Amino acid sequence: MATQDSIAYYWAKALFAAAKKHNEIDNVDLDLDLVRDVVKFDRSAGVFFNHPLISVPEKTKVVEEALKSRSARGLLGIMFKLHDFSLLSAVAHRYKMMVKEARREKDVEVRVPAAIAEESLKGIKETIRAMAGGNVNLIVEQDPSLIGGVWMKVGSTVYDGTFRKDLNLLKERLLA
Repeated sequence: MATQDSIAYYWAKALFAAAKKHNEIDNVDLDLDLVRDVVKFDRSAGVFFNHPLISVPEKTKVVEEALKSRSARGLLGIMFKLHDFSLLSAVAHRYKMMVKEARREKDVEVRVPAAIAEESLKGIKETIRAMAGGNVNLIVEQDPSLIGGVWMKVGSTVYDGTFRKDLNLLKERLLA
């Protein structure tokens, strides 16, 4: 039996193929964000799109007027016909992952003890880009418990160059 996530994956895969064919990958991305955000932050929009008594043509008309990409309009039209709008968020998430993969983009978590200069962030970004290849999106978080240094996560690999790690190693050696 298929899970919601696996169904969302196949819908996103089909959507990505259609968007690529029609040269509208970015517009689909923007359209999915728009619909997801409207439904998330406007309760009445969610009720409208999910309500079984509102006809498919009425829902489709709203989407036709609001969205730029023919691929996103097509996906939502199918969701309306199947009366299953619940997968939109998961499809949007999977689609974004596919876009990042196609662009060879990587999200990199960076933790620092205090605010870091823009020039230092550029250096970190260039170093990671050279190591991993592709474009890099830095997600920077301040964590004063690190004391000093930098902690990074690229994919599933963690690079810990923090003083906290060094102090923990020293503590282990002293207690051994």
